[in-house]
Amino acid sequence: MGTDSAAYPALASLLERARHWRATEVNEGDEPVSAYHAKQMAWCASSQLKSYGACRFRFVYGVFPRCSLCPLFDAERAIRDVLGENPPPATVIEITLGPTLRALLQGEVPPNLPEGSDPDLEVPDFVPEGWAEPG
Repeated sequence: MGTDSAAYPALASLLERARHWRATEVNEGDEPVSAYHAKQMAWCASSQLKSYGACRFRFVYGVFPRCSLCPLFDAERAIRDVLGENPPPATVIEITLGPTLRALLQGEVPPNLPEGSDPDLEVPDFVPEGWAEPG
């Protein structure tokens, strides 16, 4: 199958339709393999080829069974990933405060306060006793 990205979705579709048939067998060479893993490998390989032109899957958490069937699998790269030589990039999360929250934190009236609302409205720290009983 090599690097032909069109062959992998065709294989995955075929296995999707035929894998539950009783007489369905999937072999790699002379060895029987799981039809499910072969189908998963085909979808993954298709996605990797379309996106990157080669397999760029990160093996930080180990090697999946589908990868052992894949012609794109590079065992040396997988071993380096598993040993931690190619860690995934750090996740950067940016939190920005909107104008309403910034104004409230500075003790100011928010700029987009709805019409008719009272900016001097005080909110109690605790629920008043009369509110605790259902009406």
